[in-house]
Amino acid sequence: MNNSRWFGLLGGVLFLISTMLLFGSSVHGAWYNFPAEAVNGIAFTFAFGIGLNRALAYSAALITLAALFYIGYVVGYRVHQKLRESC
Repeated sequence: MNNSRWFGLLGGVLFLISTMLLFGSSVHGAWYNFPAEAVNGIAFTFAFGIGLNRALAYSAALITLAALFYIGYVVGYRVHQKLRESC
């Protein structure tokens, strides 16, 4: 893997971690429960707000988190490409 892909992977992971901290930090619990609480919070939003059933809500929550990781990956990849071109 070249450096741009590593930078993209780092951007995706940081974006995903920050999203999970944002959604999971509202619960008074240990830090290792934040990812589960983030998925539960997003699934609750889909279930209560849109009216999806439980299986679809959890599937949509996981797809949302995967999409957020991909957005972070693309941003990190493109930033590294632009920085490499400017040097």
